[in-house]
Amino acid sequence: MLGFLTNLRDVKSALSSGMLLLFGLWLWLGHQIFNVQQDDSLVGNVAKLVAYLGPVPTIAAITFIAYVLGVVSGLDALVLRIINRVPLATPNFSDSEGRRLRQHVEDLAVRASLVRPPRELRDEIAPDGAATAMKPSILDELWPDENAKEKARAREIKALVNDVLRQMYTEIDSLAHQLGKTDEKAYDRFHKARGEAEFRAGLVLPILFITGVCATRVYFEVSPSWWFAVIAVVGVVVAAILMERANTSASDSREAVYLAITRGTVDVADLEYLTAQIEKGQTPAEAPVSPVGADASNGPNQV
Repeated sequence: MLGFLTNLRDVKSALSSGMLLLFGLWLWLGHQIFNVQQDDSLVGNVAKLVAYLGPVPTIAAITFIAYVLGVVSGLDALVLRIINRVPLATPNFSDSEGRRLRQHVEDLAVRASLVRPPRELRDEIAPDGAATAMKPSILDELWPDENAKEKARAREIKALVNDVLRQMYTEIDSLAHQLGKTDEKAYDRFHKARGEAEFRAGLVLPILFITGVCATRVYFEVSPSWWFAVIAVVGVVVAAILMERANTSASDSREAVYLAITRGTVDVADLEYLTAQIEKGQTPAEAPVSPVGADASNGPNQV
């Protein structure tokens, strides 16, 4: 049953977006399609086939075509990429997303920086030095403003935290795959939220397409013509709401993985590396028993 539900989640986004696209095309070209003659031309042969098959097989064929169209177009992935590029959802962790994970990473980064300079840790974890800008955190309050050297150190630690979080953000799918092997219930929550995000995101562009077609036809065919503005506004508002809901569901899916990382259900090489550096700086009496492998201190590995 769970497998069936999982497959249904994978199908519904592509099928829904494909169906809406076909509906928009029908609103645009339906009058021409309806008047197609059943002759020996290519379009005529298709019309003959539709008449020969009857309504039920035709609907089944249209459903399959809609699914293929939705898969090939990949509108859900496109919209999710757009969402991640606008302020609605950036790689920056918001106050509500990844809070526990951020605090966990900050704690490891501060402790590891007591063993090795944070710049060296950054060079090992993110050689390119590219860090995601993040909102102010507790690290901003650890050192006084008058101490320039310690402020620079605080900025380096914060940049280290940014690098680790940015890496986990970009590798969320790989981490989720690992979660599927260790905690099926948590992975199901991730997959359910991701499916909802893809479903809602997949509806955005088809709805905008239908809105454009309807607004254009109303402008030329309906009096008063200002009704096109009403349709356009309603369509844009609906698309914006869907984008916001898609962003919320995507955030929920990531949160399931972040929680698993904080609990230790999912192993992240960068965090293991920071933990190994902390253990290297401890005396034998202080060092706790750690699951980190002996090779973790040689540098982070790819997740």
